[in-house]
Amino acid sequence: MTLKTYLSISALTFLLGLFICALLNNWIIFRFPARAQEQEQYHTPPATSKKKITLFFWKHDQWRKETTSLIWHQDHDKNIETLTKAWLSTLEDEGLITTPVRLQSVLLAPSKSHAYLSFDRNFLPQDCPTYEKWLRIEGLLKTIREHNIPLTHVYFLVDHQPMADYHLDFSNPWPLGGFLT
Repeated sequence: MTLKTYLSISALTFLLGLFICALLNNWIIFRFPARAQEQEQYHTPPATSKKKITLFFWKHDQWRKETTSLIWHQDHDKNIETLTKAWLSTLEDEGLITTPVRLQSVLLAPSKSHAYLSFDRNFLPQDCPTYEKWLRIEGLLKTIREHNIPLTHVYFLVDHQPMADYHLDFSNPWPLGGFLT
């Protein structure tokens, strides 16, 4: 073999290595039309819309409501999360919660009829009467119920364990219809 042959093989090998390096580092991207449509089909964002919602809470011995606009999703668990976070924020604004409470997660049971709401701390003040604690829970249940989320029961958790309270039992789920009716 001649020197010219070695140089051309070396140059081709170098260029092939450069091409493979660029391809692996995504400096070169091939996009084929059929595959692009397939990827777009799987990566379409879920449909959302802006919806006016009403938040219910008990204050000064009467039901109060506040209307606000939120992003509404097709997924019920995201809607429950959005509603609950807005409801907690309203309670903070109204001075009903002195220490900020955050919703950690929302999980729907496989049947989609039970929801598990886990908070970072108990949002019920320990020093208030049982009646007011009960009505605070009823306010959240009423908020969820009024927005036609197809649930039957809600579990209230703190750090993914049943919420502890001396007056109310959270070891069982609360019916979405509440106990007022």
